[in-house]
Amino acid sequence: MNVNTSLMRNSEGVTFDQMNKEHLTAVTDVVSYDFRKIGYGVTGSGVVSYSTNEITFNCDLYNDGTKHQVTWKYDKTVAINSTTNPNDGMLTRTVDGKTTNIPFGVTKFNIILLDSQGKKTTSIVNAKQFKVEINCQSPVKSFNNYFTASWQQTFTPLNI
Repeated sequence: MNVNTSLMRNSEGVTFDQMNKEHLTAVTDVVSYDFRKIGYGVTGSGVVSYSTNEITFNCDLYNDGTKHQVTWKYDKTVAINSTTNPNDGMLTRTVDGKTTNIPFGVTKFNIILLDSQGKKTTSIVNAKQFKVEINCQSPVKSFNNYFTASWQQTFTPLNI
């Protein structure tokens, strides 16, 4: 009986772990594309506004000569109805006023501004790098735990 329970626990854990990694990859692929474009094809830094959980910037997102405004926002207070995980919140991506909800169990979306020397700053004007940290958790508990997948990346857009 112990072996069977252990196998079941391991199988469920592997499933949730794989699901978290797939969700995280889907999110980080788009985040990576967008953050590399900050300021591309526009004058100035391109950053319009910033907080640790939200950033708005301008860029030529699709390499078509058109300026687009992109906002990434994480709102911990918005419950994700498709999960029972109380830790997740709503991550949204808005391009030119059209918002896409990303309900993938995101429990952390943090943006840190860094200056040209890689030191933390709160000044949009001094920001030359953007460190993004994201955590995703499983939608339900498995043996009293939520499985977590984490990712962080520092971006140095060429255009700022």
